Amino acid sequence: MKKQHLLKKAGVAFVAAATLGASVSAVAPAIASASVQPAYVNLSVNKIAIGDTVISGTGTPGDYININDITGKKVFATGNDLKIDASGHFSLQLPAGYAVQLGHTYSVSDSFNLKDVVYFFAGSFSVDTVKDGRTTITGKGIPGHYININDVTSKKVLATGNDVKVDSLGNYSYTLPAGQTFIAGHKLILSDSLNLKSLTQVIVSN
Repeated sequence: MKKQHLLKKAGVAFVAAATLGASVSAVAPAIASASVQPAYVNLSVNKIAIGDTVISGTGTPGDYININDITGKKVFATGNDLKIDASGHFSLQLPAGYAVQLGHTYSVSDSFNLKDVVYFFAGSFSVDTVKDGRTTITGKGIPGHYININDVTSKKVLATGNDVKVDSLGNYSYTLPAGQTFIAGHKLILSDSLNLKSLTQVIVSN
């Protein structure tokens, strides 16, 4: 069966469409590379990012979805807790006070077919908070990799190619040209130039 990768919102900015189960590792506020094995049912999982409180996707109408935080040993949905609706969609609101956490791995599977977990995410970089009026954006990534930065709101390419390199300690930093600052509400998209499946959306805060 064909595997599918779809780019979307990065709120990350990535939607991963897989088949069967999905093991989602929130290693950074980015969604990154994925490996897909042959699957047996039509199950896709929407992007998952650090801080998210909802896990959603599409599957076979009438089937039930299991969702677990493997790292935290938490069961969010099992048995007949979460049913795929007639239009093929499912959505789970995580418990109050809980959000997708850095470094945790989440598994999503169709309870009628538990043969395999076929989707694996591995985050490759993180982005520090960007505030209004600031001139610099920073974060962590894989040493030697390069970071692409785009202001989607103003349609400007801020960094691409080999403009911003992650240093040997895993840090990167980009400073805007003189006279420019980050503006509250603007949407920034960052990606690892050596792994363009890894995209993160950042909204500049006040």
